[in-house]
Amino acid sequence: MIMKVKYLQIRERANGRNVFAVSPPKYVQDAIDVGYEQYDNKKDATNRAIEVADAFKQHKKGHKPDISIKQDTVEGLVSFYQSTNEWSKLKDNTKALYTLMIRTALDTRIGESKILLKDYLARTITPTHADRLYDTITKDVSRHRAVHTVKVLRKIWFVGKRHSKVQSNPFEKMGLKGL
Repeated sequence: MIMKVKYLQIRERANGRNVFAVSPPKYVQDAIDVGYEQYDNKKDATNRAIEVADAFKQHKKGHKPDISIKQDTVEGLVSFYQSTNEWSKLKDNTKALYTLMIRTALDTRIGESKILLKDYLARTITPTHADRLYDTITKDVSRHRAVHTVKVLRKIWFVGKRHSKVQSNPFEKMGLKGL
């Protein structure tokens, strides 16, 4: 017997490969603060879809949802960084500045993307994404903020790479003045 998992869909990419999507309706997304997510394997997608469905059930019962940050996203990488000694050694003023730069980055859409940086899988961020992020923040906020945001992200990816959370650092060697 095949059990249908709520919010799980199979979609075909342009190259013919299938991806597994967790796509709850808008009212569910708004209620428990989740969004559309894609996975390359069915197991991860199924687990996430079940987690989202359970969280929405709890929400309907009046309980606060316990949706955790996905550890393989950019937001998960930032969360990991903030749990390390590299973060705890920083002074309070530096932490406040880094938090501002992190918020700027996480809440930015890269180019014409429909999703925020925080929702990207950390391993999929490329130097092209890094350049586009820099350009977007420069255009929307300022060059100064863009330079410092990239500087903080470079440090986060460095720590992530050292701890085998990501394979490369797309923010290194960007060739920007002031870095």
